[in-house]
Amino acid sequence: MERRFQLAAIRILASMIDLIVVYLPFQILCFFIFKDQLLLAVFFGELLFVIYNAVLVSLKNGRTIGKYFAKIRVFNDNSEKNSANALREFCKLLYFVSFPFGLFFLLISLFLLLTTGRALHDFLGQSRIVSDREYKRIVATNE
Repeated sequence: MERRFQLAAIRILASMIDLIVVYLPFQILCFFIFKDQLLLAVFFGELLFVIYNAVLVSLKNGRTIGKYFAKIRVFNDNSEKNSANALREFCKLLYFVSFPFGLFFLLISLFLLLTTGRALHDFLGQSRIVSDREYKRIVATNE
């Protein structure tokens, strides 16, 4: 149980790194591009962030910048792992939906994370987050 909370805290830290290093600059850029259209700027900033996550997780062995520093990665047993990883990341758009609904999905995800060790987008993308050490052990076992 303690390991689940520790991994949840590490995942939240990795998310905060990605939000500060990537999401915030994307939002600022979109605010400059779409000066008079606030909703459009917010939408495109969120979409760019999700695309960033999908591309990096698919191409960089399940890692974003935040996951790299937190020494964790997305692991998927599915043979169609790139498409499953992309689906996993695009499910994160649920968290950006307007106020009551986005918060609802975020709270469900947090509840699942704390009780099962997997967030809502992990279930939808048929994936899990593992430490680098665990990932190396899994890869070595499968070879």
